[in-house]
Amino acid sequence: MPVPTNLLLSGLVIIEILCHTYLKDTFSLKTVSMIYLFVGFLIPVIALTNKNSNPQSTNVNSKIKIEAILICTFLLMMVLHYGKIIFTHTAIDYKMADMLPVIDVMSNRFLQGKNVYDIIPEIWGGMQPIYLPAMWLPFTLHYIGDIDMRWISTIAMTIGTFLIYVNLDKNYGKRDLVFISIPVFLIWILILSYDNSLISFTQEGIVVGYYMLLCFALIKRHWVLVGLSITLCLLSRYALAPWALVFLLSLISLKNYEEAKKIVIGIMFTAIPLILLTGSYKHFPIIFGMSDQYLTSLLQNTDKYMPVINKNLGLAKYLSIDQLPSLHKALMWSSVAIPIIGFYSYRWFRHKISFEFYAICMLKISLVCFYNLLIIPY
Repeated sequence: MPVPTNLLLSGLVIIEILCHTYLKDTFSLKTVSMIYLFVGFLIPVIALTNKNSNPQSTNVNSKIKIEAILICTFLLMMVLHYGKIIFTHTAIDYKMADMLPVIDVMSNRFLQGKNVYDIIPEIWGGMQPIYLPAMWLPFTLHYIGDIDMRWISTIAMTIGTFLIYVNLDKNYGKRDLVFISIPVFLIWILILSYDNSLISFTQEGIVVGYYMLLCFALIKRHWVLVGLSITLCLLSRYALAPWALVFLLSLISLKNYEEAKKIVIGIMFTAIPLILLTGSYKHFPIIFGMSDQYLTSLLQNTDKYMPVINKNLGLAKYLSIDQLPSLHKALMWSSVAIPIIGFYSYRWFRHKISFEFYAICMLKISLVCFYNLLIIPY
Protein backbone atom coordinates (compact mmCIF):
# COMPACT_ATOMS: atom_id res chain seq x y z
CA MET A 1 0.00 0.00 0.00
CA PRO A 2 1.58 3.34 -1.04
CA VAL A 3 2.37 5.91 1.63
CA PRO A 4 0.01 8.95 1.40
CA THR A 5 1.88 11.97 0.02
CA ASN A 6 0.84 14.21 2.92
CA LEU A 7 2.14 11.65 5.44
CA LEU A 8 5.43 11.36 3.54
CA LEU A 9 5.84 15.13 3.34
CA SER A 10 5.04 15.49 7.03
CA GLY A 11 7.67 12.89 7.88
CA LEU A 12 10.31 14.61 5.71
CA VAL A 13 9.59 18.01 7.27
CA ILE A 14 9.97 16.44 10.72
CA ILE A 15 13.36 15.02 9.69
CA GLU A 16 14.36 18.44 8.37
CA ILE A 17 13.43 20.04 11.71
CA LEU A 18 15.25 17.38 13.74
CA CYS A 19 18.43 17.90 11.70
CA HIS A 20 18.70 21.28 13.45
CA THR A 21 18.31 19.73 16.87
CA TYR A 22 18.41 16.13 18.11
CA LEU A 23 19.92 14.49 15.02
CA LYS A 24 22.74 17.03 15.02
CA ASP A 25 23.44 16.21 18.67
CA THR A 26 23.26 12.44 18.18
CA PHE A 27 24.99 11.63 14.92
CA SER A 28 27.97 12.87 12.92
CA LEU A 29 27.36 16.46 11.86
CA LYS A 30 28.59 15.75 8.33
CA THR A 31 26.15 12.86 8.01
CA VAL A 32 23.27 14.99 9.29
CA SER A 33 24.26 17.79 6.89
CA MET A 34 23.91 15.43 3.94
CA ILE A 35 20.54 14.21 5.21
CA TYR A 36 19.42 17.82 5.67
CA LEU A 37 20.45 18.77 2.14
CA PHE A 38 18.87 15.67 0.58
CA VAL A 39 15.58 16.03 2.47
CA GLY A 40 15.44 19.74 1.66
CA PHE A 41 15.50 18.99 -2.06
CA LEU A 42 13.25 15.93 -1.74
CA ILE A 43 10.35 17.83 -0.14
CA PRO A 44 9.56 20.08 -3.15
CA VAL A 45 10.19 17.24 -5.62
CA ILE A 46 7.62 15.00 -3.89
CA ALA A 47 5.21 17.92 -3.57
CA LEU A 48 5.45 18.49 -7.33
CA THR A 49 4.61 14.85 -8.06
CA ASN A 50 1.48 14.99 -5.89
CA LYS A 51 -1.60 14.50 -8.05
CA ASN A 52 -3.39 17.17 -5.97
CA SER A 53 -0.72 19.79 -6.55
CA ASN A 54 -3.05 21.88 -8.71
CA PRO A 55 -5.60 23.01 -6.08
CA GLN A 56 -8.76 24.69 -7.26
CA SER A 57 -10.97 24.57 -4.16
CA THR A 58 -11.29 27.68 -2.02
CA ASN A 59 -14.06 26.53 0.37
CA VAL A 60 -13.19 25.12 3.78
CA ASN A 61 -14.72 22.05 5.39
CA SER A 62 -16.65 23.53 8.35
CA LYS A 63 -15.55 20.81 10.80
CA ILE A 64 -11.92 21.19 9.76
CA LYS A 65 -12.25 24.97 10.07
CA ILE A 66 -13.43 24.70 13.69
CA GLU A 67 -10.67 22.24 14.59
CA ALA A 68 -8.06 24.45 12.89
CA ILE A 69 -9.26 27.44 14.94
CA LEU A 70 -8.93 25.40 18.15
CA ILE A 71 -5.40 24.31 17.16
CA CYS A 72 -4.36 27.89 16.41
CA THR A 73 -5.85 29.09 19.71
CA PHE A 74 -3.91 26.48 21.67
CA LEU A 75 -0.73 27.32 19.77
CA LEU A 76 -1.16 31.04 20.50
CA MET A 77 -1.65 30.35 24.22
CA MET A 78 1.48 28.18 24.23
CA VAL A 79 3.58 30.83 22.47
CA LEU A 80 2.36 33.64 24.74
CA HIS A 81 2.93 31.61 27.92
CA TYR A 82 6.40 30.31 27.17
CA GLY A 83 7.45 33.44 25.31
CA LYS A 84 6.79 35.53 28.41
CA ILE A 85 8.92 33.18 30.53
CA ILE A 86 11.77 33.18 27.99
CA PHE A 87 11.85 36.96 27.58
CA THR A 88 11.66 37.55 31.33
CA HIS A 89 14.73 35.39 31.96
CA THR A 90 16.76 36.39 28.88
CA ALA A 91 18.23 39.87 28.65
CA ILE A 92 18.95 41.70 25.39
CA ASP A 93 22.70 42.33 25.40
CA TYR A 94 24.75 43.34 22.37
CA LYS A 95 27.75 41.42 23.77
CA MET A 96 25.75 38.20 23.35
CA ALA A 97 24.08 39.13 20.06
CA ASP A 98 24.06 42.63 18.58
CA MET A 99 21.21 42.25 16.06
CA LEU A 100 18.32 43.31 18.29
CA PRO A 101 20.21 46.13 20.05
CA VAL A 102 21.14 47.60 16.65
CA ILE A 103 17.57 47.32 15.39
CA ASP A 104 16.31 48.82 18.65
CA VAL A 105 18.44 51.93 18.08
CA MET A 106 17.38 52.16 14.41
CA SER A 107 13.67 51.96 15.20
CA ASN A 108 14.00 54.47 18.05
CA ARG A 109 15.91 56.91 15.82
CA PHE A 110 13.20 56.66 13.17
CA LEU A 111 10.47 57.58 15.66
CA GLN A 112 12.56 60.52 16.86
CA GLY A 113 13.16 61.74 13.30
CA LYS A 114 16.92 61.13 13.47
CA ASN A 115 19.17 59.61 10.80
CA VAL A 116 18.56 55.88 11.16
CA TYR A 117 21.80 54.76 9.50
CA ASP A 118 24.29 56.85 11.47
CA ILE A 119 27.04 54.97 13.29
CA ILE A 120 25.91 53.62 16.69
CA PRO A 121 28.72 54.52 19.14
CA GLU A 122 27.19 52.59 22.06
CA ILE A 123 27.63 49.21 20.36
CA TRP A 124 31.15 47.82 19.89
CA GLY A 125 32.57 51.33 20.04
CA GLY A 126 30.93 52.26 16.75
CA MET A 127 28.57 49.97 14.83
CA GLN A 128 27.37 50.68 11.27
CA PRO A 129 23.69 49.68 11.00
CA ILE A 130 23.08 47.91 7.69
CA TYR A 131 19.60 46.40 8.04
CA LEU A 132 17.10 46.93 5.26
CA PRO A 133 13.92 48.85 6.19
CA ALA A 134 11.47 45.93 6.27
CA MET A 135 13.75 44.26 8.81
CA TRP A 136 13.83 47.02 11.44
CA LEU A 137 10.72 49.13 10.75
CA PRO A 138 8.23 46.64 12.33
CA PHE A 139 10.14 46.94 15.61
CA THR A 140 8.92 50.52 16.03
CA LEU A 141 5.76 48.79 17.30
CA HIS A 142 7.55 47.82 20.49
CA TYR A 143 7.95 51.53 21.34
CA ILE A 144 4.44 52.40 20.25
CA GLY A 145 2.90 49.49 22.19
CA ASP A 146 5.47 49.49 25.04
CA ILE A 147 6.20 45.77 24.71
CA ASP A 148 9.34 43.63 24.60
CA MET A 149 10.68 43.98 21.04
CA ARG A 150 11.10 40.22 20.72
CA TRP A 151 7.34 39.80 20.63
CA ILE A 152 7.32 41.46 17.20
CA SER A 153 9.20 38.67 15.41
CA THR A 154 7.59 35.96 17.59
CA ILE A 155 4.09 37.10 16.67
CA ALA A 156 5.14 37.44 13.01
CA MET A 157 6.05 33.73 13.01
CA THR A 158 2.85 32.86 14.85
CA ILE A 159 0.71 34.70 12.30
CA GLY A 160 2.67 32.97 9.53
CA THR A 161 1.83 29.64 11.16
CA PHE A 162 -1.85 30.54 11.29
CA LEU A 163 -1.77 31.23 7.54
CA ILE A 164 -1.01 27.53 7.00
CA TYR A 165 -4.39 26.68 8.48
CA VAL A 166 -6.18 29.50 6.64
CA ASN A 167 -5.05 27.81 3.41
CA LEU A 168 -6.86 24.55 4.20
CA ASP A 169 -9.67 23.77 1.77
CA LYS A 170 -12.49 21.23 1.54
CA ASN A 171 -10.13 18.57 0.15
CA TYR A 172 -8.44 18.31 3.56
CA GLY A 173 -9.66 15.87 6.21
CA LYS A 174 -8.83 15.25 9.86
CA ARG A 175 -5.91 13.00 8.93
CA ASP A 176 -4.37 15.78 6.83
CA LEU A 177 -4.84 18.19 9.72
CA VAL A 178 -2.82 15.84 11.92
CA PHE A 179 -0.08 15.50 9.27
CA ILE A 180 0.20 19.31 9.16
CA SER A 181 -0.03 19.94 12.90
CA ILE A 182 2.64 17.47 14.06
CA PRO A 183 5.59 19.29 12.39
CA VAL A 184 4.03 22.68 13.21
CA PHE A 185 3.90 21.92 16.93
CA LEU A 186 7.24 20.12 16.87
CA ILE A 187 9.08 23.13 15.52
CA TRP A 188 7.36 25.47 17.98
CA ILE A 189 8.16 23.18 20.91
CA LEU A 190 11.80 23.10 19.84
CA ILE A 191 11.86 26.90 19.40
CA LEU A 192 10.35 27.42 22.84
CA SER A 193 12.28 24.72 24.72
CA TYR A 194 15.25 23.15 22.93
CA ASP A 195 16.84 26.38 21.67
CA ASN A 196 15.00 29.68 22.05
CA SER A 197 17.79 31.80 20.55
CA LEU A 198 15.73 32.35 17.38
CA ILE A 199 13.15 34.40 19.27
CA SER A 200 15.27 35.66 22.19
CA PHE A 201 18.37 36.91 20.35
CA THR A 202 17.44 37.46 16.71
CA GLN A 203 15.00 39.30 14.46
CA GLU A 204 14.73 36.45 11.95
CA GLY A 205 11.12 35.73 12.88
CA ILE A 206 10.18 38.78 10.84
CA VAL A 207 11.74 37.21 7.73
CA VAL A 208 10.01 33.89 8.44
CA GLY A 209 6.70 35.73 8.63
CA TYR A 210 7.32 37.48 5.30
CA TYR A 211 8.12 34.24 3.49
CA MET A 212 5.03 32.53 4.89
CA LEU A 213 2.93 35.51 3.81
CA LEU A 214 4.38 35.14 0.30
CA CYS A 215 3.43 31.46 0.14
CA PHE A 216 -0.05 32.25 1.45
CA ALA A 217 -0.52 34.96 -1.19
CA LEU A 218 0.64 32.61 -3.97
CA ILE A 219 -1.73 29.82 -2.94
CA LYS A 220 -4.63 32.26 -2.66
CA ARG A 221 -3.65 33.83 -6.02
CA HIS A 222 -3.82 37.27 -4.40
CA TRP A 223 -1.39 38.93 -6.79
CA VAL A 224 -1.18 42.38 -5.20
CA LEU A 225 -0.38 40.68 -1.89
CA VAL A 226 2.25 38.60 -3.73
CA GLY A 227 3.91 41.84 -4.82
CA LEU A 228 3.70 43.29 -1.33
CA SER A 229 5.19 40.18 0.31
CA ILE A 230 7.96 39.91 -2.31
CA THR A 231 8.93 43.49 -1.45
CA LEU A 232 8.94 42.76 2.28
CA CYS A 233 11.14 39.70 1.68
CA LEU A 234 13.55 41.69 -0.51
CA LEU A 235 13.70 44.66 1.86
CA SER A 236 14.58 42.42 4.80
CA ARG A 237 16.89 39.86 3.18
CA TYR A 238 17.70 40.19 -0.53
CA ALA A 239 18.32 36.44 -1.06
CA LEU A 240 14.93 36.28 -2.81
CA ALA A 241 15.94 38.69 -5.59
CA PRO A 242 16.85 36.18 -8.39
CA TRP A 243 13.77 34.05 -7.69
CA ALA A 244 11.50 37.11 -7.67
CA LEU A 245 12.86 38.49 -10.95
CA VAL A 246 12.64 35.17 -12.79
CA PHE A 247 9.18 34.52 -11.31
CA LEU A 248 7.89 37.84 -12.66
CA LEU A 249 9.50 37.34 -16.07
CA SER A 250 8.03 33.84 -16.26
CA LEU A 251 4.54 35.19 -15.60
CA ILE A 252 5.02 37.65 -18.47
CA SER A 253 6.38 34.94 -20.80
CA LEU A 254 3.29 32.85 -20.03
CA LYS A 255 1.22 35.89 -21.06
CA ASN A 256 -0.27 36.28 -17.58
CA TYR A 257 -0.10 40.04 -17.99
CA GLU A 258 -2.90 40.87 -15.55
CA GLU A 259 -1.27 38.91 -12.74
CA ALA A 260 2.13 40.45 -13.50
CA LYS A 261 0.63 43.94 -13.50
CA LYS A 262 -0.97 43.40 -10.09
CA ILE A 263 2.32 42.09 -8.67
CA VAL A 264 4.18 45.16 -9.96
CA ILE A 265 1.51 47.39 -8.40
CA GLY A 266 1.97 45.58 -5.08
CA ILE A 267 5.75 45.99 -5.33
CA MET A 268 5.62 49.68 -6.22
CA PHE A 269 3.09 50.61 -3.54
CA THR A 270 5.20 48.84 -0.91
CA ALA A 271 8.79 49.49 -2.01
CA ILE A 272 8.58 53.21 -2.79
CA PRO A 273 7.05 54.28 0.57
CA LEU A 274 9.39 52.00 2.54
CA ILE A 275 12.53 53.22 0.79
CA LEU A 276 11.62 56.92 0.77
CA LEU A 277 10.11 57.00 4.26
CA THR A 278 13.16 55.44 5.89
CA GLY A 279 15.82 57.11 3.71
CA SER A 280 17.45 53.70 3.26
CA TYR A 281 18.11 54.30 -0.45
CA LYS A 282 21.01 56.59 0.50
CA HIS A 283 22.76 53.67 2.18
CA PHE A 284 22.16 50.93 -0.40
CA PRO A 285 25.84 50.89 -1.54
CA ILE A 286 26.92 50.02 2.01
CA ILE A 287 24.09 47.55 2.62
CA PHE A 288 24.49 45.62 -0.64
CA GLY A 289 28.29 45.64 -0.39
CA MET A 290 28.23 43.82 2.94
CA SER A 291 28.41 40.32 1.44
CA ASP A 292 31.92 40.89 0.07
CA GLN A 293 33.02 42.63 3.28
CA TYR A 294 31.60 39.72 5.22
CA LEU A 295 33.77 37.25 3.28
CA THR A 296 36.85 39.45 3.75
CA SER A 297 36.21 39.69 7.49
CA LEU A 298 35.79 35.92 7.70
CA LEU A 299 39.09 35.25 5.90
CA GLN A 300 40.87 37.72 8.19
CA ASN A 301 39.38 36.26 11.39
CA THR A 302 39.36 32.52 10.76
CA ASP A 303 39.90 31.65 14.44
CA LYS A 304 36.67 33.46 15.28
CA TYR A 305 34.50 32.08 12.47
CA MET A 306 35.74 28.54 11.79
CA PRO A 307 34.26 27.05 14.99
CA VAL A 308 30.88 28.48 13.94
CA ILE A 309 31.25 27.08 10.41
CA ASN A 310 32.26 23.65 11.69
CA LYS A 311 29.19 23.42 13.93
CA ASN A 312 26.77 24.42 11.18
CA LEU A 313 24.68 22.34 8.77
CA GLY A 314 26.01 24.20 5.71
CA LEU A 315 28.50 22.79 3.23
CA ALA A 316 31.29 25.26 4.12
CA LYS A 317 32.75 22.90 6.74
CA TYR A 318 33.76 20.47 3.99
CA LEU A 319 36.10 23.06 2.47
CA SER A 320 39.41 24.59 3.45
CA ILE A 321 39.75 28.31 4.18
CA ASP A 322 41.18 29.13 0.76
CA GLN A 323 38.20 27.39 -0.92
CA LEU A 324 35.56 29.55 0.78
CA PRO A 325 35.70 32.33 -1.87
CA SER A 326 34.85 29.67 -4.48
CA LEU A 327 31.89 28.56 -2.37
CA HIS A 328 30.76 32.19 -2.16
CA LYS A 329 30.91 32.48 -5.97
CA ALA A 330 28.97 29.22 -6.30
CA LEU A 331 26.32 30.70 -4.03
CA MET A 332 25.99 33.80 -6.20
CA TRP A 333 25.82 31.88 -9.49
CA SER A 334 23.46 29.18 -8.25
CA SER A 335 21.09 31.79 -6.80
CA VAL A 336 20.57 33.02 -10.36
CA ALA A 337 20.85 29.74 -12.26
CA ILE A 338 18.41 27.64 -10.21
CA PRO A 339 15.36 29.93 -10.65
CA ILE A 340 16.11 30.31 -14.36
CA ILE A 341 16.42 26.56 -14.94
CA GLY A 342 13.47 25.82 -12.67
CA PHE A 343 11.01 28.27 -14.20
CA TYR A 344 12.15 27.41 -17.73
CA SER A 345 11.31 23.77 -16.95
CA TYR A 346 7.75 24.71 -16.06
CA ARG A 347 6.71 24.35 -19.69
CA TRP A 348 6.81 20.55 -19.20
CA PHE A 349 4.61 20.70 -16.09
CA ARG A 350 2.18 23.49 -16.90
CA HIS A 351 -0.74 21.15 -17.70
CA LYS A 352 -0.37 19.26 -14.41
CA ILE A 353 0.65 21.88 -11.86
CA SER A 354 -0.53 25.41 -11.15
CA PHE A 355 2.13 28.02 -11.72
CA GLU A 356 1.84 29.48 -8.24
CA PHE A 357 2.33 26.07 -6.58
CA TYR A 358 5.30 25.42 -8.84
CA ALA A 359 6.69 28.81 -7.83
CA ILE A 360 6.49 27.85 -4.14
CA CYS A 361 8.37 24.60 -4.81
CA MET A 362 11.03 26.51 -6.75
CA LEU A 363 11.29 28.95 -3.87
CA LYS A 364 11.93 26.03 -1.52
CA ILE A 365 14.63 24.61 -3.81
CA SER A 366 16.27 28.03 -4.19
CA LEU A 367 16.36 28.59 -0.43
CA VAL A 368 17.69 25.09 0.31
CA CYS A 369 20.54 25.74 -2.11
CA PHE A 370 21.15 29.27 -0.83
CA TYR A 371 21.34 28.42 2.86
CA ASN A 372 23.42 25.28 2.35
CA LEU A 373 25.98 27.21 0.29
CA LEU A 374 26.00 30.24 2.56
CA ILE A 375 29.23 30.20 4.52
CA ILE A 376 27.63 30.85 7.92
CA PRO A 377 23.88 30.24 7.60
CA TYR A 378 22.33 30.98 11.00
